[in-house]
Amino acid sequence: MNNAFLFPRTTKIIPTLILLAIIATSAGAQTCVNLPTLMTHITDWKTGNIAMPALIQKITDWKAGTNCTPQGGGLTPVARWDMVPYQRINAGETLNLGVIAFSKNGIEKIEFSITGQGYSGGTKTATTMALNPQTNVWEYWVPLSANEFSSDGTITIEATATGKDGGIRNKTTGGGGLGLDALTFNVNPNNGLPQPAAWVDIRGNDETGAVNDSAKPFRTIGRAVDGIRLWKQSNGYANNSDGGIVRLNPGDHNMENGRIWSEIPMENEWVTITTAAGGNKANTSLRNGNGGTPRLKLLKIEGITLKSSATNNFAVYNQLANASIWIDKSDLIGPGRYVEAGYTIMLGPNQSLYYTDDYFTALDFAVAGAKIARNVTIEHIGEDAFRQTSLIANSRADDLSPDIADLAGAVYTAHGHPSGHENVIEKTGAFSNYTWAARDRVYTGTTWANDNCSVGGKISSDAIWILPDNCSNGRGRVWASPDGDIDATLWTNGHSDGLQWWGPGSNSQCSSLENTIVYNTRITNAKYQLMWTDGFETCTEAAGIAFVNNYLEGYSVFTWARPAQQLLWWQNSIKADRIYIRQYSIPNFSGTGNLINGPLIDLSGGTIDYSGWAYNHYTFTGYTPNGTAISPGNPSFTGAAGIDSYGRPLPNSPLIGKVSTIVVPADAEGSLRNTSGTSIGAYEYAGQ
Repeated sequence: MNNAFLFPRTTKIIPTLILLAIIATSAGAQTCVNLPTLMTHITDWKTGNIAMPALIQKITDWKAGTNCTPQGGGLTPVARWDMVPYQRINAGETLNLGVIAFSKNGIEKIEFSITGQGYSGGTKTATTMALNPQTNVWEYWVPLSANEFSSDGTITIEATATGKDGGIRNKTTGGGGLGLDALTFNVNPNNGLPQPAAWVDIRGNDETGAVNDSAKPFRTIGRAVDGIRLWKQSNGYANNSDGGIVRLNPGDHNMENGRIWSEIPMENEWVTITTAAGGNKANTSLRNGNGGTPRLKLLKIEGITLKSSATNNFAVYNQLANASIWIDKSDLIGPGRYVEAGYTIMLGPNQSLYYTDDYFTALDFAVAGAKIARNVTIEHIGEDAFRQTSLIANSRADDLSPDIADLAGAVYTAHGHPSGHENVIEKTGAFSNYTWAARDRVYTGTTWANDNCSVGGKISSDAIWILPDNCSNGRGRVWASPDGDIDATLWTNGHSDGLQWWGPGSNSQCSSLENTIVYNTRITNAKYQLMWTDGFETCTEAAGIAFVNNYLEGYSVFTWARPAQQLLWWQNSIKADRIYIRQYSIPNFSGTGNLINGPLIDLSGGTIDYSGWAYNHYTFTGYTPNGTAISPGNPSFTGAAGIDSYGRPLPNSPLIGKVSTIVVPADAEGSLRNTSGTSIGAYEYAGQ
């Protein structure tokens, strides 16, 4: 790091002092020196109040800042587990424990404390971000192997994030339940924990099904899980189904409980539903879980396809309160992007949901209410991509649109249509694959808000009729025009937001956006709000929220509306019609290395502190109808960005090498940042 620009003295003397500090041997004990304190010591040296050896010691202490915890509290780090709990570490295996963490003043360390089953390895510590090969995420992580334990059973793991300013986040921060809770895992170094398996076949028999015998499959998943419980109990293990594996033979399986309506006991480990030999996502599916999903405390589904065939037809609906569901390496396919409530997963009361390495398509909305969405891909949906989700990492969403049909060149007939309906729109074949829903609307103009009127119904594959007196803005002037050609769009009245959170003003909780992280995520072709936050008017400041290394591109607004003690926008590329920051308190708003490809509009009335903004590039100019565009930060840059269609810097881009403060070691796709000066935006220049 070149520190010369930090100091008011010449750029020749100070780097020399730093070099001397690095190579010098000092007998003095290290003290805590942060940047403001160091600046004071330099001023003292300039005025002759301290000698050069003393200054060299102070610089040495500053350079060794990772071992320095200042007295007193600092900003609470934004930090979350990138770990799904209740996993097992078998003999010979290693599990990498990962936390994603950021703070305005930097992260000093993440400490991992492990207890149980004879563990005596002490606290494990990560001080830098590195690529975790198990999650494919750049994060703070340490390995934990089964051979570090002397007995088999459950263990507890806790994490504490410490910022370089002394701020702390741990399991008790904010009263708990906000991202770094103690997690339960299972270790099996002596192979004492069983892992019984049961097979399920659509032609199986619940009466003759047998555990650990692939030749005797059950017919229903519920009976297979309960069979695992009975096997464990009869063989001297606990009366639960912990660690069991249900293997589905190829076929389209219903999520049936086998008429076991009560909870099937579980304690500390997932029951996993996955494929059998010869099975894969293409030939093995789960569906029809409404009312029939077994009541399981810990349900994992791995490597299969979950399907919804109609409105409110769920592949999985576990109604057990406080249960957890983990969907891993699976495809979630809905009945169509414009089918209302075409969900594959329906959550029960107070449930926890985890998505890892999954693919979503043909749904109205995709990820909702999840604790983790990691390595998720979303395509071709009609509503929100990510809703009320606490950690989004390494994920992709594309083609988010509420539009059903382009009605350019359609014909409008107000009266006298042969069908007997009034206000008919006709276009050959436009409605052949369209099923009318009461929420559907037609709009004209360039945005969804213009002359937005309800659809009355479908007449044929060529025609629908509308209700011109039922327009969202009370206008309908286009529909009073003479018969003839119109340009319009048929719309589901969905939102298709890329990112969405809401608070008490929209019937949720203030905590729904507390300690949230969106990291290494790409959202493109969002046809409604690129991001929407709302309903937090009564909430106090969140401790911290972080958006890092994201590429966000859509056709409408990006709106921030949540008070926060610490809000981090680092190395993002944001392309939207307008980017609004509404009137909420944000005393520590850090914006570094962002490419803003649309007007940034501050509606806060001067309540936001932009002193933490620097090295951002703005491509917009001038005034917008909803306010004055701003370009805060020093230094900052303007003009054309010079990026390709994907968003990467071209060879002569002004984004290259502009950011001196490296806030993350790799870009949104894992390419290392250039430490001598990284590129502005989500993607590092790779010399292409």
